[in-house]
Amino acid sequence: MQPEAEPSSNPPASSQESAPPAFTAAPRPRYTTPSIDALTLPDTFDDFIRLGDAAPEPPPPFWSNLVRAATDTIETGLQRGTGVLNAANEVLPSLSAVFSDRTARSVNDDSTSQSATRFAPRFVQLRLLRAAPAAMLLVPSRAAVISDVVIAHLNSTRPNLFPLDIAPDEPPTTSSAASVTSPSSASPTLRSHGRPPTRVTAAAYMPRAARFFLGVSTNHVYSMSSDMGDRRQSRVLRSVPTSIAVSPDERLLYVGTSDGYMHIMEPGLNLRVTFLPPEIVSASLGSAFRHAPVSHVAAVQSGALVCYEEGAVCSINTNGDLLNSPFIAHARRTSSALSFFGVLVLTIGDASDPSMSLFEISTGRCLFRRMLAYTPTCLKRVSRSSNVTVIKGEVCPSEVTFIVGGDEAHVEVYKVAVLSPMKVEVNRVYTVNERIRGRDRHVVDMHYLPDDAVMLALLACGEVRRWHFTKSQANALSLIEEHSPTQPTFTEQNVVEATEQDFGLPDYGRHTSTNVLKAQTVLAAILDEEVVPEQIKDNLVTEFTKEQSSMVAKLVSSDTELRRARRRILARFSTGISADNELGSLTERTLARASKRMAAMEMEMVTRQHSATLRDIQRETVIKLKLMLKNVFSAPAIARSESQGLQQAKRDVEEINPNDGQIGWS
Repeated sequence: MQPEAEPSSNPPASSQESAPPAFTAAPRPRYTTPSIDALTLPDTFDDFIRLGDAAPEPPPPFWSNLVRAATDTIETGLQRGTGVLNAANEVLPSLSAVFSDRTARSVNDDSTSQSATRFAPRFVQLRLLRAAPAAMLLVPSRAAVISDVVIAHLNSTRPNLFPLDIAPDEPPTTSSAASVTSPSSASPTLRSHGRPPTRVTAAAYMPRAARFFLGVSTNHVYSMSSDMGDRRQSRVLRSVPTSIAVSPDERLLYVGTSDGYMHIMEPGLNLRVTFLPPEIVSASLGSAFRHAPVSHVAAVQSGALVCYEEGAVCSINTNGDLLNSPFIAHARRTSSALSFFGVLVLTIGDASDPSMSLFEISTGRCLFRRMLAYTPTCLKRVSRSSNVTVIKGEVCPSEVTFIVGGDEAHVEVYKVAVLSPMKVEVNRVYTVNERIRGRDRHVVDMHYLPDDAVMLALLACGEVRRWHFTKSQANALSLIEEHSPTQPTFTEQNVVEATEQDFGLPDYGRHTSTNVLKAQTVLAAILDEEVVPEQIKDNLVTEFTKEQSSMVAKLVSSDTELRRARRRILARFSTGISADNELGSLTERTLARASKRMAAMEMEMVTRQHSATLRDIQRETVIKLKLMLKNVFSAPAIARSESQGLQQAKRDVEEINPNDGQIGWS
């Protein structure tokens, strides 16, 4: 028997926070907050991704003050004389140096294994909505930003704005069992103007069914299509839905409420099971709390993770019919959680406990804990690229990479490293954004698009920011390239053999570029021609020898660095590599296999990076060799020659493309 709960009636969110003051710095345009009806968005989602390169970038408030000060000084100089004007002009070079120095700063990680890199502030800054946004969901080929007012689609044609006015005819039920209302009586109605009497408290998207699931402050859960074209369904719960998650197989819908209840539903909003609030011992008061509100629900392969306001974390099994005993993760609120390898759970706290912790799901044993310099507000896993197929038994970087967003628009990328069954690390990889001053600048939601190598962050003030990753950085987060069949493949089995011998270690003499061979063929043809002066031949041979010797030296250095990197990886994961996969508990066996797979993944990543370095070295050499050959053919005596061999050699030089050269690997 479930206990009765008083219905919660939250007043409508009728107050709107004004937008932060617009930046003004000539000749940059003034940034204003557009109205919903006059909202201007990119025509396509690709335009939204690429807009950051062309969009003007407003300076932060502090630097904006410096710009205003320099501008005022120049205007004063125009009025008071050229002497003051010259003095004011001297301020601008130093101001430009400050900007360039601020852009080029890097933040070093406190871990010894990796260093964190800060990206240049290239981003799209769009004031999408005047109302506070609730979530940002990734819909195929577009993004959807949901607020209390509208669902804004950035789609492939023109952006669609669907104003939300969710006003159910029936009041929230007070019975112990939730009920389903008919679509005609409680479906959302669309209205072009006016603020809705309710606010969105939770949102989720189901890709296969192409449906949104919205939880609102009137204790309702709504199901509606992504194009808002069909009839909608709703269900009244006991209290306000605080978090909604869709299972990976899209068979179940997990809904947590403000009174601690967990509702397991089917996609049609048919109630399957309801879990009573568990007995949670408060870490701050040391007493049992039964009605701790649900703060976040995360769907994982093994079921779901439920986070509570009192710092506890519970797990639900795959069938959704068992709620395991909770364990305390933080002193106060557990904001979000992620699962790794099915046996580890990573959590973040709130302002009272701004930390990041890693636990065993089965026992609640803490394996890692780190205090953050900011208050975390959002935790998201990096998605896997749709262009890459991961072989079974291998670990893709996206499986161990996650993003943490916090107040003042902090965004950082971390990786989980299972060194052994008893030791797990969490290392910071990139610091994407450090700090943005202003009101309501904390991260509400964020996503990483591996196919486009773009990260999107939604701020509480309604702004959407995006950062673009380079190819090498994107490969470090989520593989975007298929494995080359000419390179050695590291797996869970052969990584053990790599500790005993130099498995697949290359030799610089085995690296051959087709373009270098073509350039050498052209050189041989030039040396055979009698019309070419001997001095030109001697100079050409000398320069060719010099460039090829420099290339070989760089290849040797790259191979040496690869050997050192592999030895460091094997030494770092030595305990996990030597661990037995069949001994210990289920968690220890799983972590032992995960450690071997992560060691193989690290070996694979340094091998890919080494291949990219080889391509860059040989591309640079081919460009120089091609330029030398073209200079020879541009000589007057050789240009007037009608020799068939020189004409063919000239055509061969034009066919050399430094970007298309193949590198042999034996």
